[in-house]
Formats: sequence, structure tokens, C-alpha cells
Amino acid sequence: MKSLLLVNAARCVPALAVLILLWACSGDDTSSGDAPITGMPSPGGATGTAGATPGTGGAGAAGASPGAAGTGGVAGTTAGASGATSGTGGAAGMTPATAGMAGTATGGAGGTSGAGGAGGTTSSRPLSSTRDLPTMMESPGVAPFFHVWRPTDLSAIEGKLPVVVWANGACNRNDGGFRPLFEMWASGGYFVVSLTSGGGSSSTTIADQRGLIDWVVEQAEMAGGPYNGKLDLDRIVAGGNSCGGITSLGLASMDERVAAVFVLSGSSGFGGADATVINGIEVPVAYMVGGEEDIARANAESDYEAFADGLPAMILKRSSGDHLTISNNAMTMAEAADISVNWLDLTMFGLQGALDALNTPPLCTGCESDLWTVTSKNLETLVK
Repeated sequence: MKSLLLVNAARCVPALAVLILLWACSGDDTSSGDAPITGMPSPGGATGTAGATPGTGGAGAAGASPGAAGTGGVAGTTAGASGATSGTGGAAGMTPATAGMAGTATGGAGGTSGAGGAGGTTSSRPLSSTRDLPTMMESPGVAPFFHVWRPTDLSAIEGKLPVVVWANGACNRNDGGFRPLFEMWASGGYFVVSLTSGGGSSSTTIADQRGLIDWVVEQAEMAGGPYNGKLDLDRIVAGGNSCGGITSLGLASMDERVAAVFVLSGSSGFGGADATVINGIEVPVAYMVGGEEDIARANAESDYEAFADGLPAMILKRSSGDHLTISNNAMTMAEAADISVNWLDLTMFGLQGALDALNTPPLCTGCESDLWTVTSKNLETLVK
């Protein structure tokens, strides 16, 4: 593991001075409220189809073991296959499944067994449009002080949840403006930890963001704790806006626990790529920036060009919108939420469908086809 000694507040000071003036996150602080965020229940697997050729000995019985819930799954999308030669096909798994076992079916008398509803694999999570898990927010009240945004009913989710550790724009402790991102990610089965007020310095640092990972690890391994065995320590994303993007990239360059990076209108530094940071990053990175008027756009493009050959990277560019619009406007935040969940699915689970969604305009619900465009490299290497 690369040394945390590289963490130096001096790296962020010049950026912070500018970004505080911009105050990229000016929404109301949510630190005082822990009200649940409502959502729709998650659907189960679809019903399987009947066998293609019923047996002469009678209709096959339904699948004896519908597709079981998968270890990484949220919502099932399984479909029952038809009977092989006779009998009715096995019913699809009615339990949500993503890494589930195949259901089985017994054929009719004299017939052979029909195929069961196939469960998903570890890379078969549904796309954002099918994600609507009820979610909630919590305030643990411990340093480095943060909110937790997660699916409400953890017991209903098989397997472990990927984690996003988030740092705000201007490196401040107000995460309220990014709620649309956190809600979308949590409704898709992600465990989001966002720095907020409650103590400590007024400005957040790489060390604070790393402290979020430390807390997640502690909770995941705490015997008898509410998150024991529920958090996927191999799937941790560092995310942030503006100055929070600087700390996210800095964290990824020195902490091997980070598996991917998401930066909203930010970059590794001002005036060009920070070579120390860029050379230390070995995980996929995505940037979302505004139009030419976004001060972060040119710097993000410099980062993108400076990454090592073979590193998966992407820049999502909006046709218009300055730094504040991309960082703090409710409409653009909803667009960012809708698009970014596919980046999470691609990097965390290698979904071909997520890659297709990122390459097929329009990239977000209700958006014009040319509102967001993509520049990318090596993304196909992420597909499993």
C-alpha cells in the first residue's frame, strides 16, 4: 500500500482557495435530518416461459428450485428457459437474483427435464432504470463525520454492497447538494458515505476521505455489527466534486483499496495534470464536466491524456454549463446521477449493458441526444 505520507494538505490548498470562492455545493446541509428516503420495492425475476415441445407423457412440473438469490444481486431479471424435449420449462427464479443458481424443472412423464430459469452472474446487475430500492440516510456521528446513504432493508439484499466514499465541492462539509447522486446510487444497491459537518476542520482532506474507507472496513469486519458481511471491500469507489475530485484522485493514487474514481467537474490539479497523482493511479477514472465554460473541463482533459496507456478512462462532456451549473444545479445533478450509476456498474461489475448505456445517446432520461457526449479509452477491458 502506498504511503499516506503523500497526503499533504498543501496539494489541495491552491485548488481549495479557488474552489471555496466558487462554493460548488451551496445546498442546505442535511446533517440534522435522518429521515428515510422513500423508493419503490425491487422487482423479482420474470416468470419463465413454457416448454417449447410438451411431452406426450404429460406437462412437466414447474422448476423444483427457482433461481436463488445471488451473492451480488439486487433485482432479478431471470427468465425461464423452455423444456429441452418434452415437458413444461422450469419457472424462473421468483427471488431477486444476480449471482443465483439456475432453477430446475422436471419434465412430464416419459419426457426429459426442462431447463430452469437461469440466475445471473456477478456481472448481471440491472441498469439504473430498473433500480428503485427504498433508501435511507444515517448520521453515525463519529469522525471524520459523514452521512451514510444506503438501501433501507439490508436483509433483503443478497451479497455485499459496493461502497462510494464522497468528498464535496470546495472541500467543504456540506453534502446536501449532492443528494440526487447519493439517492440514485443507494437505490441501485450501493453504500454511500459522504463527508459532512459535525466536527473537525472546516475543509476536508485526503486523510478525511481515507478515514471513510477505514470506517467502512471497521464496520464490515465488526462481529455482530449492522454492516458485518454486508460491505464489499473489494469494490470501493472514491468520488468527489471539484476540490473533492482532487482529493478523490489523490486518494486513489496512494490507497490500493480504491477500485475506481468518479469526478464531477474536477481534476487532479489546476493548470494541467498533477503528475504525481496521475502516475500513481492504476484504476478506472471517469470525469463529468460542463461546456467549454466549465473551468474544470480543460484540466480534466489534461488528466485524461496523461493517464498511462491501457488505463480505462472516460470524460462525459455536457454541451453547456459552467462549473457551478455542473456542480450545484438540480437538473444537471439529476442527469449526473442517471449517467454515473452506469459508470459504477461498469467498473464494479463489468456489465456490458452499462457500457452500452454509456455509449448510446441520450445518456440520461429525458436528455437531448447531443446534450452529453463521451470520450473514452479502454472501457471494453472492464466488461466481464
